[in-house]
Amino acid sequence: MAAGIHAAGGAAEFMPLDESDARQWQETVTAIVACHGHVDELVNNADILLFKSLRDTSAEEWDRLFNVNVRWP
Repeated sequence: MAAGIHAAGGAAEFMPLDESDARQWQETVTAIVACHGHVDELVNNADILLFKSLRDTSAEEWDRLFNVNVRWP
């Protein structure tokens, strides 16, 4: 995505992080603001899947799935 924006003459950065980790979110936003002064747009493009029945899914697996796919830290 960032490469396509650059090719079109725009500016973008790719900054990976563990979306379920609130500390990493804070560090990422702090780094963006320190470098650019503000955030214009933020694309949250994360998703994980479990290929098993709900009955076979542990509480830890369910929490991780929910935290990545649904919850905003």
